[in-house]
Amino acid sequence: MIKLDLPQEPAKLTDKKEELTRRYVEASSRGQEIRVWAQPYIKEALLKMTHGKCAYAEVKLGVNGHRWDVEHFKCKSKHKACVVEWGNLLPSCAFCNTSKGDYDVEANEPIVHPVFDCPNDYLFMRNGYLFAKNKKGAATISVLGLNDRVMFAKPRAELCTSLNADIADCLRLIERCQTETDRYEVRNKCRALLHGGLPEREYSATVATFLMCEQRDLVQEIEQQLKAWKLWDEEMESTKAILLKNALPK
Repeated sequence: MIKLDLPQEPAKLTDKKEELTRRYVEASSRGQEIRVWAQPYIKEALLKMTHGKCAYAEVKLGVNGHRWDVEHFKCKSKHKACVVEWGNLLPSCAFCNTSKGDYDVEANEPIVHPVFDCPNDYLFMRNGYLFAKNKKGAATISVLGLNDRVMFAKPRAELCTSLNADIADCLRLIERCQTETDRYEVRNKCRALLHGGLPEREYSATVATFLMCEQRDLVQEIEQQLKAWKLWDEEMESTKAILLKNALPK
C-alpha cells in the first residue's frame, strides 16, 4: 500500500451526487440495491488515481484474474449517505473488497485509508510480508487479508527474490566492468530496478521497501559507483526520492 493523492471530484459526480444518493437510499428502504457508484466517470477517475491498481494490495486490476469493484471505505450498508462521497470510494480488487465486506471502520478498530493516512505510519514490510506498527496497522492487515499467502504474500516474496538476483547482477557487472559500454549497462540495470518501485508499478511499496531499506547498503554501493562514473543522473535521484517516500520501513 502506498499513499495516494485524491484527485478533484468529477464534475458529473458533483452535479449528480444528491440524486444518486437519494436513489440508493430509497432503493435500500425497499430492500433493493442500485449500484449508483458504478458510473464510468467515477470508475475512470478512481483507476487513474491508483494507476490501475487496487488501492490496498497494489495488484493491477483487470489483469491476471484480478477482478475489481468500487470499494466503500465507510461501508455502504451502514453509511448510506456516503455511498458516492468522494474520498470514500476506492478501487479495490475482489479479494480485498470481499475480505473487508461490511466492516465498519467507525464502529470497530479503524484501518488505514490510503488517501488520508500515510501507510508507513502503520505498516512495515520484510521480504514482501507486511507487519503492523500499531493497532490500526494490525486491523488493516487482518481485515483486508493483505498477507494472504496465495494472493499476495507469495507473489511479493517472489518479487523480492527476483530483485535480489538483479542486484547481484549489477554488482557482478561492476566487478568485471572494463568498458564504457559495461558501465552504461550497469546504469541501465540500476535504473530499471528503481523504476520498479514507481507508483504506477504493481507492488511498488514492496520494491521501494526492498531497495531502500532491506538491501539499502548494496543499492547504495551501486549508486556510489555510478556517481563515480558520473552516470547517476537527476532522473535516478528523483526516482530514488519517490521510492523513499513510498517505502514501508520498520
